[in-house]
Amino acid sequence: MGALEPHVCPSCGAPLPVGAPGTVEHCRFCAAETVEARPPEPVARQERPSPPPPDPPSGRPPPQRVYTDWQDTTPDDPGRSGRITGVVCMVIGGLAVVFAVGMAIVKSSERKAARTAAGATATTTSPRATAPATAPPPLPALAPKDLPAANLASGWRRLDAPGMAGTYAAFDPVKNLGWARTIAAAWKADAYLYELHVSEATKDGTINLLAARDRSSTPPWVQYWFESAACHGPAPGCGLTLQITGPSWTSGPSGEPLLNVLGTQGASVGELRDPRCTLRQALAALDKGGWLPSGPAYDVGLTDPKWTIGFLDRSKGSIGVVSSITCAAAPR
Repeated sequence: MGALEPHVCPSCGAPLPVGAPGTVEHCRFCAAETVEARPPEPVARQERPSPPPPDPPSGRPPPQRVYTDWQDTTPDDPGRSGRITGVVCMVIGGLAVVFAVGMAIVKSSERKAARTAAGATATTTSPRATAPATAPPPLPALAPKDLPAANLASGWRRLDAPGMAGTYAAFDPVKNLGWARTIAAAWKADAYLYELHVSEATKDGTINLLAARDRSSTPPWVQYWFESAACHGPAPGCGLTLQITGPSWTSGPSGEPLLNVLGTQGASVGELRDPRCTLRQALAALDKGGWLPSGPAYDVGLTDPKWTIGFLDRSKGSIGVVSSITCAAAPR
């Protein structure tokens, strides 16, 4: 054991030697007496008792306590068990709250569905309930005599005008000029033709208006453009377009082409005279000169005094022109 370290006098603070416990020390400066304190007695460590010896008759030790993960296994922390129990109670309480809220939401949804079903039943059985509105029926086809009083500027109108020459499968636009003029005269007595336009004309000068088409493609068509002589310059109600369209645009069960009319503004151009050179002759003149490419059909326009022959694909431009009087042809 090492030497005792000096300590100070409690009266004057002078250093004192450390003596044995219970020894009285006298300060050499102030003569004060100091009794050395005794160190605290050591506390004996408590050991956990060992298990008792085995039972002599059976030779097996007595059953011991089995600790679970939530039980207190540390004698030095006696409050741990209480804290674990509190956490478990909090978890159980939270689950109970969640369950109660979920049940409330389910019951609210059931009540809402019941009210909706009750309202639907009341609407169905109510004597005031009305049937849903249906689309208006299509307008009836016009006769030529109905054209003066009809509103033709609101859109295409069906027309019932018998007397067409030939058939839809081989429609000749030149032979039907008289039929078209009769319809226009019923609209306005001073009406005159100023332009004829044809799509998918074949080399024999006819159009098959019954050619099969699906709904995504444009069907063949013929248009006659008329104008009233009383009009001076483009104005509403001055023009009339008569159009025959292929069967893919028809809404009737017969599958025949549609004959429609539409009011336009007119164009204030000269009257189109009957061509001396027919469409068939004009196509033959271009073919003879080597300017008509092979193809099933062509796009054709007639304005006095010439035929203009073009490709069905208008982006490719015109093929050539032919005089509607002399059949003289020239390429474009």
